[in-house]
Amino acid sequence: MITQGFARLKKVSLGFKIRQLCETSLNLAKPGAKVLLLALIGLAAHAQRPLLPLPAQAAWQPGYYRFATAPLSALRRQITGPAGAASAPDESYRLRVTAGGALLTAPSALGIQRGIATFRQVLERTPKGWRAQYCDIQDAPRFKWRGVLLDPARHFLPVALIKRNLDGMAAVKLNVLHWHLCDDQGWRVESKLFPRLHTVGGATGYYTQAQVREVVRYATARGIRVVPEFDLPGHAGALLAAYPRLASNDSIKTVPSKWGVLNIALDPTRESTYTMLDSVLTEMSGLFPDPYFHIGGDENDGRQWRHSPRIVAFMQQKGLVKPGTTVPDKHQLQNYFNRRVLTTLQKLGKTMIGWDEILGPDLPAPVVIESWRGPKGVLDAVRQGHPALRAHGYYLDLYFT
Repeated sequence: MITQGFARLKKVSLGFKIRQLCETSLNLAKPGAKVLLLALIGLAAHAQRPLLPLPAQAAWQPGYYRFATAPLSALRRQITGPAGAASAPDESYRLRVTAGGALLTAPSALGIQRGIATFRQVLERTPKGWRAQYCDIQDAPRFKWRGVLLDPARHFLPVALIKRNLDGMAAVKLNVLHWHLCDDQGWRVESKLFPRLHTVGGATGYYTQAQVREVVRYATARGIRVVPEFDLPGHAGALLAAYPRLASNDSIKTVPSKWGVLNIALDPTRESTYTMLDSVLTEMSGLFPDPYFHIGGDENDGRQWRHSPRIVAFMQQKGLVKPGTTVPDKHQLQNYFNRRVLTTLQKLGKTMIGWDEILGPDLPAPVVIESWRGPKGVLDAVRQGHPALRAHGYYLDLYFT
């Protein structure tokens, strides 16, 4: 899935103007994730030079510099920013190859890292050794959020495969791993507080907390952030198989093995639901230093809520009904749930992200909306004052290539 968006838009005379960030993300749900580089290479097939992504500016001159030693060792690197700027998130860089050699300058260590990724693509191997064409490349990211969504919740992926995809991401300057760790088919992270989450919900595979920290460390070393997603209140089959007392009814017995939008949801009317979620989210957020935390929120069927007299009575008591009626409104109940979860995440210092289904008029503006159903979700989000991520449905585990 390619996502594009983290944009704040400002109304102007001709429509909307992007002010802040955008994301480009790819969804790699199965071991077929190895097609990442193959798919991306196609985007630059007709470029003048095979650089991926294409730099902001690139000037090529005739002639080559031939390296007498290993090219990476011969590459001169300079951090040009002021003292203390080396760790800044500035990803810009300038790469020059002349008769005097190769020079890479950047205001930060992260910029140096991005420049090295380009330098690797500039290199050519010949029978006489490595060479690089004379060039002057100046580059900075168009989008500050450029990510890949990996979905081991539905199909468990070993750590080695995740690391291989992180290597591929770094090679093409993608900088956010959106890690979908909870769905109907699996809960994939060890919980020391609620061990049935991984022993029951993750019976087909889970990551120990040490493995999660290792993936985060590995990603960070490559300039990649890790944003976790724990999908709630729908898509919670694995969680509810482990702790069925949190379900809206007693229909859940085992971890679901089928696909689709299932009639399974957390009960958002019980305080015990939030007591457990507060503890779980606190435990999980401690594994991920990134300031963003994704709660999913997509494809919540709502039938369990509508068919429960107790939940319907709660909705009517709280005024969670369609305007001007006494008809229960599942969107308002989900918004009630979202605001309760948001309170917990804000206490943990996290910015909440959710899929576009969570968008509603009472959702606080700091929440980031990620739209997977089309550009309308982005426009609706920014009109209501939310940052937004655009998620394109390009599933690279399928045989499109």
